[in-house]
Amino acid sequence: MYRLSKKQCKIRRHEELILNAPLSDDASVELVELLPLQEPLENDLSISLRDALSRLSPKQFYVIRTIVLNGYTEHEVSEQLKISQPAVNKIKKAALKRLQNDKCLREWKNYESSR
Repeated sequence: MYRLSKKQCKIRRHEELILNAPLSDDASVELVELLPLQEPLENDLSISLRDALSRLSPKQFYVIRTIVLNGYTEHEVSEQLKISQPAVNKIKKAALKRLQNDKCLREWKNYESSR
């Protein structure tokens, strides 16, 4: 899965270079400006996110999924895992840091902020 995501990141960077090129030597309009926003970008993001989540430890994945995606509290998760609430907080922070440092997800963040 990681290789697929890495390959998609590489392809996306290459496509951005192509799409940001002017249509002609004297044109100020870029090709990307003429294209409608398409769903495949969302699919690529979904694959990148799934890939980044798959690189978390099982416990980190469970904590992120349960707290961030399902809305449980750290206290509820600590009771489920039979560990302290500060331990759940530490696991959550480590997982979020790992996701923030994921190269592909950073590229998506940069891409979104440049639009």
